[in-house]
Amino acid sequence: MGGIGKTTLAKIIFNQICPRFGKDCSFLDDIREMTKTKGLVERQKKLLSDISYSGRAHKIDNADEGIRAIRKTIRNKKVLIVLDDVDEGNQIKKLIRVKSLCPGSRILITTRDKSVLKVRGFKYEILSYEMEGLSEENALQLFSRHAFNDNSPPTNYYTLSKGIVSIASGLPLALEAIGSLLFGLQERTIWEEMLEKLRETPNGDVLGKLKISYDALETDQQQIFLDIACFCVGQMKIDPHYMWKDCGFKAEYAIHVLVNRCMIKVLDNNNFWMHDQFRDLGRAIAKKERTRLCDGDDPICELRSMEVKYG
Repeated sequence: MGGIGKTTLAKIIFNQICPRFGKDCSFLDDIREMTKTKGLVERQKKLLSDISYSGRAHKIDNADEGIRAIRKTIRNKKVLIVLDDVDEGNQIKKLIRVKSLCPGSRILITTRDKSVLKVRGFKYEILSYEMEGLSEENALQLFSRHAFNDNSPPTNYYTLSKGIVSIASGLPLALEAIGSLLFGLQERTIWEEMLEKLRETPNGDVLGKLKISYDALETDQQQIFLDIACFCVGQMKIDPHYMWKDCGFKAEYAIHVLVNRCMIKVLDNNNFWMHDQFRDLGRAIAKKERTRLCDGDDPICELRSMEVKYG
């Protein structure tokens, strides 16, 4: 499932073994989202740019041209490539469509759906590993770091913390978000209410657990969160800042709150980043409220739907 740490683990493995491959390494992140918004050609260009380290990648105009260029580039190289968040087998074929990879090459694929690994015509052996949730001990430690800035909860919060951790089912993203939400809050009634809200969320409903963090935001913070989820992931922080300021939002404080609650990150290049589960949550809320059109939405269909509903 999303938020269990697939990408985090893939990055650790990538960084550990990358030195064995020299410069012939590429980490292609967020393929599912990038394919929807910019097309697979952008991921092909990044792969070629990383491994061929030349300007030829910018000359790729379509996916078929990209496949041919990739085949020529990696067939004689021992490469390390990570395909992160794949949701269609066709994406694998268009990025690694090589009849004979160089011996010693390694391809790591993360996905929420292991059926996409059954790629027709792909002769290589695929060793699957199913991610497991954190152990109770590690889950409690991760939660405590975010809720108490310590490796374990204080004695008087131990039972409540154990209850919250148990319901979070070892999901790192939920543990970080809920722990960050409770950080600095000492009233036991608030903790008890949080535990009750989690109990009301169906088992396995990740977005439902994350929505608790959204519901706890102030109105302008919610609006900025939805804007980032729908439009601003990967965009520079400064670009929408003036819009939020004109709307009367306390943008800097809202961003500070969202970062502290692990709902977004501002990267070193000042771009917004958001875990795909929080991004999916924001887009689901925006779609339900009909307040924003996100990437992939058909504006004509949405307008016709609204006309039928309100006409």
